[in-house]
Amino acid sequence: MILLAVITLIACSKHSSLSSGNINKVNDAKPDGTYSGTFQRVVHDTGAISHVSIIFSSGNYNGQSEMNYYPVIGKGTFKIFSDSISFRASMVYTTNFDWTLILSGDYKIKMNNSELEIWRDYDNSSKDIYKLKKQ
Repeated sequence: MILLAVITLIACSKHSSLSSGNINKVNDAKPDGTYSGTFQRVVHDTGAISHVSIIFSSGNYNGQSEMNYYPVIGKGTFKIFSDSISFRASMVYTTNFDWTLILSGDYKIKMNNSELEIWRDYDNSSKDIYKLKKQ
């Protein structure tokens, strides 16, 4: 009886994860290579634009921005899940800037041929947007 309950729970759990839109399913499509473009923190429909460059290779990333601390790309690892990308920064940072500008944590992602858009919403009036193109 217990064995039947365990088998039923396993079967339901597998069915549930497949029918729920592949939540947390690792996406096989990954950016690979050097991408350049812009970063913008949009607050109430406006924000400074900085030119950035990010290299993606085998689950690792590193990059830079033309402006100091806007954003802070640094280096670390990344994983892509269905429509999102998760960055884990591996550098140690000082406290003299806004740490929300570090490329770290969860973002939405849209890949279209050689173009890559990565963004994170903070609330109804602000978000970070990377618009990149493969070089």
